[in-house]
Amino acid sequence: MDYPQLEFLIVCKDVLEYRTITGAIQKIKGVVNYTSNVATARAYIARRKIDGIFVDTSVESASALIQDIRHGSSNRYSVIFACAGAADDPGALLSAGVNFVLQKPLLVEGVGHVLNAATQMMEAERRRYMRHQLMVPVLIKQREKEQKAITANISKGGMAVRCQDAYEPGASVHFAVELPIGEINGRGQVAWTNTEGFMGIKFHLLPDQYKKSLSSFLDQRLDPHNEMNVR
Repeated sequence: MDYPQLEFLIVCKDVLEYRTITGAIQKIKGVVNYTSNVATARAYIARRKIDGIFVDTSVESASALIQDIRHGSSNRYSVIFACAGAADDPGALLSAGVNFVLQKPLLVEGVGHVLNAATQMMEAERRRYMRHQLMVPVLIKQREKEQKAITANISKGGMAVRCQDAYEPGASVHFAVELPIGEINGRGQVAWTNTEGFMGIKFHLLPDQYKKSLSSFLDQRLDPHNEMNVR
């Protein structure tokens, strides 16, 4: 299965370091985005799904950024690469949520080796997050409220629905989705809403049997030899 190009964000101030990381990313045909400060990085992460994030630990508030990523929503499972100095404790960085620690000064070959090791992790998260356009009925319950909606897309981690009454982000909901393979139901949390009547729901609790059924169903839809065609 060929996936779209992996997307990366580099957060550093050192031009040579930026060029080194970029050179390694280009060798795997990845997409590079760059910022030199945490404020811009936070804004970018809030609106985009990113596969890998390089953070130079010498950047002001770098540790806070790592915590923000790990406690965020759509990028909490992104692979984080810490570019560490001699004074940094690799163990502490890993405990904070970093996946890989690269010691400075960086070399293209060394960064490339780490990227090759991380590719499987990033592609697994890409599969989990990948949205499939699918319009099927879904019943949504929020406390005493209940409404019927239609899915716009669905992934292994959540779904977007078109509804009459969008709930506030952070609201807990119960849902029952009528897939062609049967109904799946569980609990979720509203991640976002918009003025067009759409609401994003992140799966919070999905029983194992439903999780396996959904995963199998979506994997079949990715198979080019599968004749399943759902509208």
